Amino acid sequence: MPSADFVLDAWAAVLLLTDEGPVAERLRTLTHDRTIMDWVSVAEVLAASEREQGSDLAEQASTLLRARLALIVEIDPSLAQLAAQVRARYDVGLANAFAIATAVHYDAVLVSANAEVLLEAGEWRIEDLRPYLAGQKGAKPATGPAPAPTRQPSDPRLQGRLRTRSATERVQGGYGRH
Repeated sequence: MPSADFVLDAWAAVLLLTDEGPVAERLRTLTHDRTIMDWVSVAEVLAASEREQGSDLAEQASTLLRARLALIVEIDPSLAQLAAQVRARYDVGLANAFAIATAVHYDAVLVSANAEVLLEAGEWRIEDLRPYLAGQKGAKPATGPAPAPTRQPSDPRLQGRLRTRSATERVQGGYGRH
């Protein structure tokens, strides 16, 4: 299995492709040959590009991502199972579950500005891009510490890395599945 230092979620990738501010500068400093994404997150980026800019620019986004990433991770049964456990346990969107699972699988830092992902931070490593977005449109603040895990998942890679979000947190967090 190739190694990686960083995993970009869909939001980080969109910022890499579209932002010219401090967040884009930070993303460009990530080691190119050690930064990866999963195909589900890439699909999320391409869908957003197509919706907002049309198919020609979505194809350009695909080309740029391939040029800037060391690898786009294929979805195999092991990664799919890990993402399913993350999604079931946290009630996060599918692309977010795959980004988290990819970071866990590769023992890499998950790079994100997405409040849903940041609020769910377990014991895996995460880089919060929101400080680079200070004052910029689109930054979503996360609030409160993560509670301790209430049960361990069956996959040993996730044991001690995941926590369960309460119904109260889901309501107070102001977000849900995408």
